[in-house]
Amino acid sequence: MPLDDIRVEHVDAVMTAAVNGGAPKVAPRIRLRVEQIINAATALGRRNAELPNPASVKLIKAVRPTKDDDQRENFRRIKLDVAPAAFRKVMSLAANSTPLSALVFMIATAARPSEALGAKWDEIDLDKRLWTVPAARMKGGKEHVVPLSPVALAALDRQAGVRCGDAVFPGLGGSPMSYGAFAAAARGLDFDLGTPHSWRSIFRDAAEDKCGYLPHTAEAALAHSLGKVEAAYRRETAVEARRGLMDAYARWLMGEGANVLAFKGRA
Repeated sequence: MPLDDIRVEHVDAVMTAAVNGGAPKVAPRIRLRVEQIINAATALGRRNAELPNPASVKLIKAVRPTKDDDQRENFRRIKLDVAPAAFRKVMSLAANSTPLSALVFMIATAARPSEALGAKWDEIDLDKRLWTVPAARMKGGKEHVVPLSPVALAALDRQAGVRCGDAVFPGLGGSPMSYGAFAAAARGLDFDLGTPHSWRSIFRDAAEDKCGYLPHTAEAALAHSLGKVEAAYRRETAVEARRGLMDAYARWLMGEGANVLAFKGRA
């Protein structure tokens, strides 16, 4: 369609198709992507600047009433105290599975699923034990540096043994693995893990309640934006403080004092 012809009802129809197709959480992502594209087109002079953006939250809410924030369903997660045992089960199975290796890496780095699945080898510095996620792949649009714990390095060691391109966790054709294949592997386990994204919530609780780290360190590890006042004064990303947190989190996941060994296997 010509950009000037796109209206709210068209965006609403695509979002409705996602919901009816069994992917309700994809609908808001579609809205955001369309909004970004139309904003860019307007800025480049390819769309009439006098027209409102049909994918704006304000207009979409007018035709798609949503629940209040406090009524929205959270990502389903397992209880904090059973998370380490569940994680160790996943790790024991990951030696022969790229999707489960991706799950181990995602959990160990407290990353969003899309960030972990999109990881590339040139983002990884094994000598410094750092993973630098470029701004283009971050939800907040800012580069994020993740200290790598022994558990995360174990997943990378396994993937290095089956490396077949730039993607750390390749799917068909060597491109990054699809979320569908990744989620299917998690659902196929005979024990409950909750949703992949829920492990960021587990990390947040464990960081403060089990590992004793301050809230702002945990929030920085999750790449969450700080409040305006705090952000104005705290401009460093505290990589070394977060390194201690990621290592402590790994020890909690594996059991205090556990030896974390690299695992290798076949794809």
